[in-house]
Amino acid sequence: MRKIIIFLLLIYNLSSAQTYDVLFIGNSYIYYNDLPDMLSKISTSLGDSIFFDQYTPGGYSLYAHSQDQLTIDKINQQNWDYVVLQDQSQRPSLSPAYVSTAVFPYAEQLVDLIYQNYNCSEPLFYMTWGRKNGDQTNCVNYPPVCTYLGMQERLRHSYVSMGFSNNATISPVGIAFKNCIAFDSTIELYNNDNSHPSVHGSYLAACVFYSSIFKKPSIGALYIPNAISSSDALFLQQIASSTVLDSISSWNIFNANFSYVDNGDSISFINSSSNFENCIWDFGDGNFSSLENPSHHYLNSGIYNIKLIVYTNDWCLMDVLEEEITITISSIEENNNTSQKKNKYLDFFGRITDSKSKGLKFFINSEKSNMTLLILVLKITLFLVIINVWVFRFKKSTPYRGGQANSMTEEFTSYNLPSFMLYVVGALKILAATTLLLSLFSENEIITGLVDYSLYTMCLLMVGAIFMHIKISDPLMKSLPAFLMLVISLAILFLP
Repeated sequence: MRKIIIFLLLIYNLSSAQTYDVLFIGNSYIYYNDLPDMLSKISTSLGDSIFFDQYTPGGYSLYAHSQDQLTIDKINQQNWDYVVLQDQSQRPSLSPAYVSTAVFPYAEQLVDLIYQNYNCSEPLFYMTWGRKNGDQTNCVNYPPVCTYLGMQERLRHSYVSMGFSNNATISPVGIAFKNCIAFDSTIELYNNDNSHPSVHGSYLAACVFYSSIFKKPSIGALYIPNAISSSDALFLQQIASSTVLDSISSWNIFNANFSYVDNGDSISFINSSSNFENCIWDFGDGNFSSLENPSHHYLNSGIYNIKLIVYTNDWCLMDVLEEEITITISSIEENNNTSQKKNKYLDFFGRITDSKSKGLKFFINSEKSNMTLLILVLKITLFLVIINVWVFRFKKSTPYRGGQANSMTEEFTSYNLPSFMLYVVGALKILAATTLLLSLFSENEIITGLVDYSLYTMCLLMVGAIFMHIKISDPLMKSLPAFLMLVISLAILFLP
């Protein structure tokens, strides 16, 4: 058992490694000084990895990209972790009436295309900066953009609106420019045209992107372009890091965060996470909740490790925050609590109930089921992966398809399997995964009895999938999903 747990921890560490595939969609504000390459080199110097591609024709807007088949092909090229979206430098700074019709609809259209390709991708809006002397071209018709600060404020408003309205992240490069100028105006962030970035400007942007993606400071990055001194590089790293990390929620960056209030007889938890869809609280005493802002009554004094797990993008992405809190309860109250203790459950609606309560229960933890949060997460993960592969992506190409297949049907053909096997294997996997999910909601003896059989079936099918990849000489990487599902099934089977 100890070996299995150690192996699972190793798999977890590998799966949480800081490596991302990023697609940049924009224009010359990206390709000047090769911003994506700068980001990649900064990441590498800090022990992380960025693999990127870009489509950045000069002067392109979000509207132009939404109409360009090459942009759409780039989005559909692979399962991107992040897709950066940047509009033409002036358009988002113009009047709200103009932006609402000429910018926002095409931002939404591109975000939809990104999710249609891969629902786990995170759109990342590249907030650009005001021109050094404002937008003199549009100044007469729209005076707010006549100055740098006025143009910058409009850009901020538009990009923040695009981020929040599309449940997307914002990389606040423009705000970093503003902060840098305020602290040290001698560092030239602009090219000679007072619009495009200088090497310093692109380096600052790359540092902002690093913190926006990895949620870590870029301070100490060893990669520094030749044109930038080490002291200037450090200053730009500090500006970028503080701009992003001091205001994570302002940029709608997916992040777990919470606070709490001690009410004397209970603790009120306040979920201040950003850009999340679902959450699970672990109160550290064997009780859980799926409410956004729950209250919890502790039975005994002690130090409890509180864990908040948040999910986004249809449960694809997860972030965790843990914090210890000290609970002090009078000895009289502890004795009363002990005498009144009942078997507790967390029901489907996130309410704490006792064993006599009626209605559908979500059996995460009880004296009967002895189910841990890890088992819950593993069962949900397995179910979601199987449904995603066999329902939503059945006819789509993925990097893990066997041979050169572009769909599940083609994949089984490449294995030289009879056509009926496609439906047999699919039905068995979906049935097994569904049984595991149902076991979270019921203690029905039939469902409970089928859990182990479902896990044995899943293990056998995953071993078969790995064998098929080996049979047709696929690269080992194509067997990775099946291998991970095998490990998860074994973990559920053998963990207590």
